[in-house]
Amino acid sequence: MVTQLVTVAFYVIRKTIDETRNEEGDHATSNRITIYKISDLLSVKNKGDANMLKEKVEKVLKQIRPALQADGGDVELVDATEDGVVKLKLKGACGCCPMSTYTLKMGIEQRLKEEIPEVKKVEQVK
Repeated sequence: MVTQLVTVAFYVIRKTIDETRNEEGDHATSNRITIYKISDLLSVKNKGDANMLKEKVEKVLKQIRPALQADGGDVELVDATEDGVVKLKLKGACGCCPMSTYTLKMGIEQRLKEEIPEVKKVEQVK
């Protein structure tokens, strides 16, 4: 298989040539041309970045969760964007506690930023 990539304006053109032999030994060649918009390729990358960030945030939340659960609360990851914004929902006792903003900003957000440099901001979702 031979693959060539060519960038033209806002597109990437991929040409693939497959050479095969059938059971009788006959030689066959097939050509495939695929055209990708560069913006589509970049959006796939960003979605992957967001998914990786979500996984990292979940790992840190697993470490934080027992302390919240000891006081009758919990935290749920609602979203993490490719630009580093993490959206969390405080649940149970934490959801209605007057100190929930302090817990979110000084506890959870600080810990997430220490462990994951990609995190820029944590927002509370009601």
